[in-house]
Amino acid sequence: MKFLNIVLYSNSSQNNHYDSMKKMTSLYYKSFGEKVKTLYVRYDELDETNELEDELTNRKHGKQIQQINDDLIINGKESYIPGILNKTLDTFDYIISENMLDDYDYCIRTNISTIVNYDILEAELSKNPIEYYGGGRAMVLNWKACGMEDESWFGTVFVQGTSIILSKEAVKLMYSQKDKFHTEFIDDVAFAIFAKEHIPSSYPPQMIKNGLFKDIPHCIDNDNRHNIEKVKKAISLSKNNTAFYRNKCLGIHSPNRLLDLIHMKVIIEELLTNNKSYYIP
Repeated sequence: MKFLNIVLYSNSSQNNHYDSMKKMTSLYYKSFGEKVKTLYVRYDELDETNELEDELTNRKHGKQIQQINDDLIINGKESYIPGILNKTLDTFDYIISENMLDDYDYCIRTNISTIVNYDILEAELSKNPIEYYGGGRAMVLNWKACGMEDESWFGTVFVQGTSIILSKEAVKLMYSQKDKFHTEFIDDVAFAIFAKEHIPSSYPPQMIKNGLFKDIPHCIDNDNRHNIEKVKKAISLSKNNTAFYRNKCLGIHSPNRLLDLIHMKVIIEELLTNNKSYYIP
């Protein structure tokens, strides 16, 4: 089984931890060999007036895209809505136009701070294949997600954007009907609504076995200090039965990305315990 690992992120000058996350996870995903091909996808405002380099190509849809190794840089401006959804759909356009899709069994759409154990995921999908659309954690919409003006879509079951699993048949279908997505909604909700309207046989989404998705605990002692040893123990106990590790430590006003980075290093070092050839910076 082979996976196309689509990792969304933004190259924000206000948050330099993302670059470190990318370097760490890139080394980790390479440890799976040919089983996993990773594309790190972001928008950037490319200079279209310059002569295109070898790696720089104009796609049929008119967007300028640059692929350098595992980086896929799409000419555009980052935004929450519709930017995250459009970034995924632009990636579908690219991988189909480059004939990449047929080499893989599944596309996994995740983010920069989520770590996927593809050995565990492969074992699960071998036993319980996903025909079109599914994932690691299901949620039920019971609030007005960004872009919603009323409660019409309340009750929609959707896969959290950290762990969306799509068969290549689903990617082809979504690409061919990408104009039918509700781009006014937040991305993971928009995927569920698309499935509900256009792939009813795959709604509600097929979920992988309970327990394969793990939120990394925020191990804070009574003295308000972070206890890294507790995190290490939690990872050690779960590494044989977890496919998705979600890292999002919420601070007072925003996620603590430095703490997430520390957790990610612990996870990767634990998962690569038997492969000392990978040094994690």
